[in-house]
Amino acid sequence: MPLREEKLDVTKKKVDKGEVGVSKEIVEEEQTISVPVQREEAFIERRAVDSTEKDAPGDIGEDNEEIHMRLTDEEVEVKKHQL
Repeated sequence: MPLREEKLDVTKKKVDKGEVGVSKEIVEEEQTISVPVQREEAFIERRAVDSTEKDAPGDIGEDNEEIHMRLTDEEVEVKKHQL
């Protein structure tokens, strides 16, 4: 049996094997979170005044039956943004 020399040529080719679809879906969900808030409270107490003491500035006297005070509350502010 005679010996023969053989040579192989190897190449590559791209072959389509299918497709991949990419899509997105927006999913909304409700979340409940607890946020501690503060508020200011003012208490005004009327007391009898001794005749020996002079009225301090800002006290409620016969001429001035009101005191105005600015009070504040904290409010929750929620902003939604995409990540």
